[in-house]
Amino acid sequence: MRLPLKALLIFAAVLFSVTAQAKLEAQANSDILAKSDIQDQIDAIVSDYADHEVFSGAVLVAKAGEVIYKKGHGLANREWQMANSPKVKFKIASMTKSFTATLTFLLIEQNKLSLDDTIDKYLPFLTSKEAKDKANAITIGHILSHRTGLPRAFVIPGWFKGKFKGATEQEFAEVIGGLDLLFTPGSDERYTNLGYFLLGLIIEQITGQSFEQVLQQQILTPLNLTDTGIASHNTILKNRASGYRIGHNGGYKNPAYMNVKMFGAGAAMYTTVEDLFKWDRALYGDFLSDKIKASLFGKGMHYGWYVEKFAPVQDHKPVNVVGSSGETPGFSSFMMRFVDQQHTVIILSNNAINQSEKNRMFADIAAVLYQSPETKRLQKDESLPISFLLTQGLVKGDVNKAITTYQQHPKRYVLEEAGIKSVAQQQMWSGNSAAAITLFAFNAKHFATSVDAHRQLADIYLKNEHPKLALTSYQKALALQPGNAGLEQKILDLQ
Repeated sequence: MRLPLKALLIFAAVLFSVTAQAKLEAQANSDILAKSDIQDQIDAIVSDYADHEVFSGAVLVAKAGEVIYKKGHGLANREWQMANSPKVKFKIASMTKSFTATLTFLLIEQNKLSLDDTIDKYLPFLTSKEAKDKANAITIGHILSHRTGLPRAFVIPGWFKGKFKGATEQEFAEVIGGLDLLFTPGSDERYTNLGYFLLGLIIEQITGQSFEQVLQQQILTPLNLTDTGIASHNTILKNRASGYRIGHNGGYKNPAYMNVKMFGAGAAMYTTVEDLFKWDRALYGDFLSDKIKASLFGKGMHYGWYVEKFAPVQDHKPVNVVGSSGETPGFSSFMMRFVDQQHTVIILSNNAINQSEKNRMFADIAAVLYQSPETKRLQKDESLPISFLLTQGLVKGDVNKAITTYQQHPKRYVLEEAGIKSVAQQQMWSGNSAAAITLFAFNAKHFATSVDAHRQLADIYLKNEHPKLALTSYQKALALQPGNAGLEQKILDLQ
């Protein structure tokens, strides 16, 4: 039976609609499966780090602006066996600098200060001539870009022994004013927290408010970052994570008390992965002017953020990334933003996952993000990073046994100088000198042509009053790099 033309058109339209709807539903189901597959892959990666005691905390991953993974791993509080979750608040250490730099540019746009202003203009309580001369040479721009010449806080006598537990901000500023500069301000770049600490005091001077109040008014309240703020030992803070370090005899311990005031605008904030994702999304919108975005995120800029290119998978064209990270006893943080694709990886930790492990976890997750939807779950490599084995050995209280395991089964593990160094450094910072020496010695043995590996071993030998062993290691480093003036001087001092 022939149908009238009008009926045929109606039938065709209905058929097209049904077919299109079926295609849309099939595509939606495919997307759901692809999203689920990606979630499973990411969860397998993060769980691997958690299972090997390398990571405890929360992770959030977004693809094209949509959250596809958000989960806690490990315990937020070991005393009460409370689990980590995306709503747990973690200290973020030097990630604070990305907020402080952004806040500073907002104040610059409000004509309250300038990149070219020297800091003596805002720190009248630096009264000694020596401190004033330094302040007269250091600008706001120098602080933001780590070009002040100030050393790291670790070199201040008494820093590791808690000398500043009861110090006020002004007292600490005067200590900073008395430090020798490493270079003429503006002539070089060297990371330090001290400049940002001073910047927080400057913000207080120009606004007549505390740094915390200014941060709240200018950034946190406008963006509804309700789970973000300045950490304080006096505040009762819901869902606060406890930070942990590996104990000298295995297990975990609480880090020693640290006066958070000494970190200030450089490293004193806490937040959640969920609030950091709000922060990430706001940076794409109109919260900041185009001029501020160009200053913070322009090519070659280093104002509180990393601005780099990163190849997410082998043979992939490098993409633009902007990020920040931090580490303090018991805590570690990491956020990387793929700004052209609007992917985001956020890692917050309360067992202080080290920088090498954070970089690896990020790279593992990035490899998943840049797969096609049809890609099957990544097969786990049978070989593990050596740092996984060493970390497990430390937690179990026998790092020497872990080293023996490696020697018996070397093909099971991938040797990485940076990974071993990071594990060793954390043991050094937590005061476990015996384990640190063992790990630095392991590194120097297996990377015998590395100047840094021998120098690092020499440094910790010297710190722990083993001058003869230090001398031998410095000599090995110099043999690999003849003419190194710093190494030559170390050797002369020890001979």
